[in-house]
Amino acid sequence: MNKPAISFYTKRGFLRYSDDMVAVGKTEYHLLLMKKELQ
Repeated sequence: MNKPAISFYTKRGFLRYSDDMVAVGKTEYHLLLMKKELQ
């Protein structure tokens, strides 16, 4: 996982709402979804 990028967006008010494993061929990757609610 790209922890510096996650930290960057978390500090700007984004929330993690999904963290799934996705298989592409024989390789698995993290699919991380983040959102920011409008105020």
